[in-house]
Amino acid sequence: MNYLKHYCNLIRKAENRTLPEGYTEKHHIFPISIFGKNKRVVALTAREHYIAHVLLEKVYIKRYGLKDHRTIKMTYAHSIMKGNGGYVNSYLYECARIRFSETKKGKNHPMFGKFHSEETKAKISETKRGKTAWNKGKKNIFNEVSLQKISAFHKGKIIPEETRARMSASHKGKIISEETRAKLSVANRGKNLKLRYYITPQGEPITIKNLREYCEENNLNYHCMCNLHNGYSNSYKGYQTPPPREKNKPFEFE
Repeated sequence: MNYLKHYCNLIRKAENRTLPEGYTEKHHIFPISIFGKNKRVVALTAREHYIAHVLLEKVYIKRYGLKDHRTIKMTYAHSIMKGNGGYVNSYLYECARIRFSETKKGKNHPMFGKFHSEETKAKISETKRGKTAWNKGKKNIFNEVSLQKISAFHKGKIIPEETRARMSASHKGKIISEETRAKLSVANRGKNLKLRYYITPQGEPITIKNLREYCEENNLNYHCMCNLHNGYSNSYKGYQTPPPREKNKPFEFE
């Protein structure tokens, strides 16, 4: 049986007719999961939509086999339309979709949220006032294995320039209060501090853990000391850096 021919005839018939009355569903002629986003959309009845996905699965099974990733996607799309896996045909599917569409017209449908009155909203707000969120104060809701999996999943990902621009625009113009800045400063104090090695103007080797605090105590410029540590300058107010060391070996001062 030529499944592709039947699928093309179904789509061509839908494109050349006037929009049918009653319940209809949008169908991408070229599936998004395989061809990406496209505007080739046609309006089908629920029964035609079900038959279209059955035919698509048959086409891909015949052309590429059961194990091909494209066939698997079409099988998944068909299985979603079958719901819980019970016996379903195009007629039963269409009847169920029409009934579901009718129930959505009510204001208090349980699947799409209820419309509460202002009085009810005030009562809900009052009952939640003073309660602590379930995850507030918890350092981490993931275990170490989950964190490693998340880290491995995101490692090596490159964020496109367009996404970077959107992220930058979304944060632009946000004003952080002084109180919040103070809290962030206290929370981050002591975190990710690098050991920095210098030679003082008196020729004594020193190891600095918190460079910013050291600069404040000794009236030094933090950025100049960073430039000295990173090799952008040779000295600053008599301070110098020790000679380069071998990888994974500590500094050894003479």
